[in-house]
Amino acid sequence: MRITAKAMLDIVLNLTRLRDRDALELGLAAGLYGLVRPQRLSGWRVVEQQGEKHLAQCLQFDEESQLHVPEIQLDMDQMQPLQHWPAAWREVCESGLPQCIGDGQDDTLLLPVCLPHPILLIQLHGVAAATQQAIPELQGLLQVYANHLRMLDYAEKDTLTGLLNRKTFETHFNKLLALESISDEKNQRFHQRKRHDGAALWLAEIDIDFFKSINDRFGHLYGDEVLLLLSGILKRQLRLQDNLYRFGGEEFVVVLSPTPDDDAQRVFERLRQAVQEHVFPQVGKVTVSIGYTRIQAGADASTVLGAADGALYYAKQHGRNQCCNYATLLQQHLTPEKHQGNDAELF
Repeated sequence: MRITAKAMLDIVLNLTRLRDRDALELGLAAGLYGLVRPQRLSGWRVVEQQGEKHLAQCLQFDEESQLHVPEIQLDMDQMQPLQHWPAAWREVCESGLPQCIGDGQDDTLLLPVCLPHPILLIQLHGVAAATQQAIPELQGLLQVYANHLRMLDYAEKDTLTGLLNRKTFETHFNKLLALESISDEKNQRFHQRKRHDGAALWLAEIDIDFFKSINDRFGHLYGDEVLLLLSGILKRQLRLQDNLYRFGGEEFVVVLSPTPDDDAQRVFERLRQAVQEHVFPQVGKVTVSIGYTRIQAGADASTVLGAADGALYYAKQHGRNQCCNYATLLQQHLTPEKHQGNDAELF
């Protein structure tokens, strides 16, 4: 099999002009499918959850149809632990090297995308033996793809904590609202979760209590360490399909995938308790206040953030180290309006 320089360059040009990760993933699948012409192409995300790697199918591409599952729709029900997969799959995930499986006639070729560890496996079904001669070129294409992802990460993630940043939040938020208005088969799982027990999307603002005093007493180096450690604590407590963002300073935002009311309250309370129980080096105990709200259909980001911010302010104003639901405060006529004066000591 011979891959021409022009065919490769066309794919690279198409990929590097894209900034949306979903479009980028589909572009890679279409490009590889056009180059190799396998019977079918499948994509599998390599996801680490609580120290264990899982595989979740995100792509299926053939002559008649294509299926793509955006990352914000993944959940643990869609995943299979890597330890349950054949040895060849586990080897690719560990080594980051391609693997050809079969008898030399209609083989399956596994190609990893590495950052630097494998984050995506491309499975090419029914490829001819001659395709193996093109593996170096295909690896080169995947390296270009990985380098482009690194550039996107630089723009989308907070440099200190590695969490998603505020700009990325706005993009994700709009995607989630768009998913709510789509009812096709590709989003079936998303809507099943929403229908279960009246589940809804939720947003919470999390703020470190007395963070200014931590910086003043111990210095910004220890303040940064608190931010790093707290980020890890929050990530470990959240599920794969939940998103965590750093908005700057000591403020974080969580968006929960479709979750029933009582479960959402338990999730946020679990976050608060996990931080409270952790002993931070030199600093000792640190607490957080949390304000959260349900994301109503048709809402815009500023309205939802405003509601969560109001609930957070109430939590700060009435003792800190607690979770407050915006809707509950309104029902109790405890309107969480911000004080118009100086909030420095409060936060």
